[in-house]
Amino acid sequence: MAKHLHVRVALACVALLVLVACGETSAPRADAVRIVATPGIAALYLELEAEPGTRLVSIEAPAGRVETHATVEEDGVVRMEPRPDGFEVPASGRLSLAPGGAHGMLIEPDLPPREVASRVAITLHLLTPDGREIAEPVYAAIERMGDG
Repeated sequence: MAKHLHVRVALACVALLVLVACGETSAPRADAVRIVATPGIAALYLELEAEPGTRLVSIEAPAGRVETHATVEEDGVVRMEPRPDGFEVPASGRLSLAPGGAHGMLIEPDLPPREVASRVAITLHLLTPDGREIAEPVYAAIERMGDG
């Protein structure tokens, strides 16, 4: 009798774990985070994996004010268009901020000298489809161009 009780309790625990696991979504994860810096301005690129429908609302960096932009082409003219509401993670669950597309721009960046640091801390501010706000700290590698 006691043996059957232990089996029932074990099965109930396994069932509970399965239910809990099915209700959870994985935490957002950013990869290949980098800042490509030229004198006076810098672009921020990354790959973000998150639940579809999650919105990258803003990016915060102590190294400068960050604006979210999209590159658009109209009548053969390419320009950057501000996206103050950020970007939504598509159904694939992967959002790319990359050259020629969606990206972050550091306006008047104050990056540390290359002798001091090769990366900087940034914070991704996310809003999940169920309304949770997430501040995801990550490090961005610094790639410098045009400063000798």
